[in-house]
Amino acid sequence: MKVPMYLTKFLNSRFLSYLVIFFCVYIVAHKSDVHYGWTKNFKEDKTIFVGDGFGYYGYLPQYFIYPEQEHYTFLDSLGEKDPLIQGQFMIPLSEKTHVRENKFFVGTALAMSPFFISNHLIQQLRKDKTDGYSFSYRFAIFVGAMCYLLFGLIGLVALLKDFLISNLVPNCQKKFSKLLRGPQKNIWYCFDQ
Repeated sequence: MKVPMYLTKFLNSRFLSYLVIFFCVYIVAHKSDVHYGWTKNFKEDKTIFVGDGFGYYGYLPQYFIYPEQEHYTFLDSLGEKDPLIQGQFMIPLSEKTHVRENKFFVGTALAMSPFFISNHLIQQLRKDKTDGYSFSYRFAIFVGAMCYLLFGLIGLVALLKDFLISNLVPNCQKKFSKLLRGPQKNIWYCFDQ
């Protein structure tokens, strides 16, 4: 069984690859919007900074907004004002030094810093809340995450196209055609006898 040429061209086209990538990003973004309510004004606000994410993100407000406050002491005052700032246990007080120590790697914070800094500058220009944990900061980190997801999917598709698809599609076509021809012979033998 031979696959029609127009179908092979469509399956190998860039358009289909980009369509699948944008569809995946849309699904992830939509699920995030449903959970966090980016496009709606929910009465109950939710934070995206929980668990390990709180530790990775903690570098950004510490060094860009609160550089004068050492060892994440700003978390104590913000935690009293805003119940959404959860996860202070992820940047715990050290028993030896009695200061907060961030045990997480700084790489994620570096990757998100362009989105954080651009949002922080916009917030300063608008003279809006610049605490590092308000809605606009959460949304900026969400946009950054979606951009990195998009870049990762584009890279994955390029990798798959270069290494796997050129070998995988012909092999799958051969196996599929053998699968279709195989039972026909067995059926013919059954009816023949």
